[in-house]
Amino acid sequence: MRNVLIYFDVQTKQSILARVRRVLRPDGYLFVGGGETTVNLDPAFKLVQFEKGICYQLI
Repeated sequence: MRNVLIYFDVQTKQSILARVRRVLRPDGYLFVGGGETTVNLDPAFKLVQFEKGICYQLI
C-alpha cells in the first residue's frame, strides 16, 4: 500500500482502510509510505515501531 493513501481525501482513505481490514489477517501488518498514516483514520490499526521503520498492525 506504499504511496497509495496520499492521493485521496479522508473519506476515501477510510474506505480503502476498511477494505484492507477485510482482507488482512487478524494480526496482519500494513506497510505504507513515510508520509502516510492510519492515525485518526482507522482505530483498528496500531502503530508498530521497528529499528529502521514503522508499520501498522491490525488489532
